[in-house]
Amino acid sequence: MIKKVIVGAIMALAFPLIAGAATDVKNLTFNGSPNVTGGRGESVTSRLSVELTGDSDVESVSYDYLGDDLDRECVDVEDQIQSGWRTFDLDLNLPQDTGTWDVIVKTFGVDGAGANQDCQDGSTDSMTFFDRVTVTSGGSNNGNGGTGGNGGSNQPSYIDELLALIADLRKQLADLMKPAPTPVPTPTPYCEVQPMGSGMYMGATDSTTGGRVTPLQRWLINHGYSIPAIQTGGASLGFYGQQTSSAYVAAVAACN
Repeated sequence: MIKKVIVGAIMALAFPLIAGAATDVKNLTFNGSPNVTGGRGESVTSRLSVELTGDSDVESVSYDYLGDDLDRECVDVEDQIQSGWRTFDLDLNLPQDTGTWDVIVKTFGVDGAGANQDCQDGSTDSMTFFDRVTVTSGGSNNGNGGTGGNGGSNQPSYIDELLALIADLRKQLADLMKPAPTPVPTPTPYCEVQPMGSGMYMGATDSTTGGRVTPLQRWLINHGYSIPAIQTGGASLGFYGQQTSSAYVAAVAACN
């Protein structure tokens, strides 16, 4: 009996220390915007926000575009070990195929001694960001025979820049010469998300609402409203439950 009491006391003391360390991926933005559009294979700058608690470490980050049939890419980041919100600036290479892509981001680290700077073994947290990346048919001209640039003209590039500057100055001058517009009353703000969730009820699905649940959930997640079960892969899109309802109520309240 005494042994059981001692073991139980040790477990009670040890468990909070283990459970207190956590990594929570919060958001992914591109120059302050939740979405980015670029050419095939183009490199774009993103910022990943992560919350650390306890002794959790972040030493590397991986990203992968769902459905592109390519291996995930790993980024070695500066080791972050202190609790609180932390941000990581990452250069992401866009997919080679056009379209709109979901991107899944995972964090890796070894709490305490050791390091995980190559995204190996299990991740400390992950989140899928839906419809964040759009790839167009165009691409960056890196001087390797790609299209774009001066379109085959032999004209020096600085002349094109000067002509563009002159055209911009002319436009600004024309705008200054226009009469001031008549002020109009500010309309009541339109809450984009409110009609998307109008008439929703607990347990509603895409099949019972004509496919309305999934677009609502994608909008909420892409605008920073959390639906943890979907974002962590524990549930699929298309079911209107308590988490979706709470996110919707918060989004509508923000419109008022």
